[in-house]
Formats: sequence, C-alpha cells, structure tokens
Amino acid sequence: GLAYRLVPAKPKDEASKWLINIYQKDNNTDDEYQKMMNKFVFDSKKGVYFDEENRRHVLNLRNAYAEAAGSMADEGNKQDALKLLEKAETLISAEKMPYAMTSRGNTHNVNGLAYLEACYKAGNMQLAQTVKGALKKDLEQQKKYYDYMRAERPDLFIGFDGREGEAARNEYFLQLFGELIKKYEPETVKPTTEGPVNITNPAGPDSVHKKDSGKNP
Repeated sequence: GLAYRLVPAKPKDEASKWLINIYQKDNNTDDEYQKMMNKFVFDSKKGVYFDEENRRHVLNLRNAYAEAAGSMADEGNKQDALKLLEKAETLISAEKMPYAMTSRGNTHNVNGLAYLEACYKAGNMQLAQTVKGALKKDLEQQKKYYDYMRAERPDLFIGFDGREGEAARNEYFLQLFGELIKKYEPETVKPTTEGPVNITNPAGPDSVHKKDSGKNP
C-alpha cells in the first residue's frame, strides 16, 4: 500500500479516514488505549540525544499514539483521543524530537503530517497549531534551499533533481500540507480561482511509499 496518499482506501477501512494515510490496518482501540496509557513507559527528557537511527524508532512511538488517537476520534471517542495525544507529549519531548525536521526522503515530515492530522481529528487545536507551524517552517525552508540550488548551483542541484529527488518530495509534502489545512481548517484558506490540484505521489528509493512493520516509510 502507499505510505501517504490522497486516493481513498475502501470505505470500510479505517485507513480510508486518513488523508495522510501511513496506517494500513484496523485497530483494537480499547486494547491500544489501555496499553499506551497504563503500561508503556518511555522518557526523552533526561538530556538524551537521538541520532538518525534512533529518531526513526522514536517516530514510530509518536506514530503509534497518533494512529490510536486518530482512530479513537474517528470512532467518536475524542476524550480518550485527547488523552493519548497528551500522553505522547509527556513521553516524547518536542525539544529533543522535533515535529518537523529535514531527513532522508523527508520521512520525518511525513510522520509529522500524520501527527498533525491526529491532532485535528482529536480536536487538540492548540497542539495542531504548534505542529502545523513547525511543519510549515521546515517545508518552506527546504523549498527555499532547493529553489536556490536549482537557480544558483545547478551543478549541485542535480543530486536533488528528478521525480525521485528530494526537491520533488518536498513539493509533494507541501501540497499534502495544504490539503490538510483545507480539510481541517477550511476557514483559514483564502479562496482561489485556480482549478483543483492533481497531486502525484513521487516514486522514491527503497520503496518509500510502502510501510513495513516496525519501520517508518
């Protein structure tokens, strides 16, 4: 399955309710809630530094809480969804583990987009604004960098170019970011006379569109 897409899944699938669709299974939300709230222990506030490999694993933890919270919200249980997000915030320090960050394949930011959607689903608009701001800043900074390299250093930009390149990925995620805002905060989107945007999922190395068990896409 695709790691992130705008094409709806089958109507009966939980995954179809997500715009940022990195979750490909139905969930036993009651069991997830009990284990995540009462059994799971993790701490990231004791001066720890997460290198690239460990960031991948911590993103999986944040994703687990996002998936459970979003699923519970879809079931109409926003109260427990909010509690799951609050627990995630106490376990994973945003200072040590940012909501948005440049990474190989921009996988950190696609996970950030899924976390943002979970915040929207649960109705935690304060956290959503924080996550949204972090994503907007990082994605736009990346765009400025790639635009500069394209114009001023084409000899180096070749390393980021092409349908599978980092520049194309970043453009795609910026479009996904905009689609999220339009879906969950339509009142903030300025009207436009432009037609609908066709978003094409860029191919990528190492099957970036596929989500394997236990690893980020």
